[in-house]
Amino acid sequence: MLYKPSQKLVDLCHPLSPIVFNNLFCLSHSQVHTLSVGAAKPQDFNEHLKTLELLERSVEILPPILARLEQEAYAQLGEHWMKTWHIGLPKFNETPGNVNIPVILWLRNLAIAYDMTEYAKMRYNLLGNGSHWFPGANADKVNT
Repeated sequence: MLYKPSQKLVDLCHPLSPIVFNNLFCLSHSQVHTLSVGAAKPQDFNEHLKTLELLERSVEILPPILARLEQEAYAQLGEHWMKTWHIGLPKFNETPGNVNIPVILWLRNLAIAYDMTEYAKMRYNLLGNGSHWFPGANADKVNT
């Protein structure tokens, strides 16, 4: 969904595109050595290539963008929520129907903080269908 990001995400990631920000952020972690870019057509790859010239400057480029993203999340969701939403949540395999509550709340956070509703819906619908890389289920089959 970074090929069609929300305007809010575009603004928060400026001067980078959300794609370049994501690539640079991921590659700034030593545990990440490969990116799966999901390019649907050859020209989609062009935006990803912009990351290469920025790799050595990631420690200078990323902090202001990360600060804006965090500030917006706090502004939209509130300090208390941001500091506590994840505390004490059960793992998906500890819930009825394997509902992945932490992921559902994380997706809600993205939708509210960054107007990433379409992304959140798409990922929510993958729960129960995403195999080992997106484990757990959404809540549509839980009996009340």
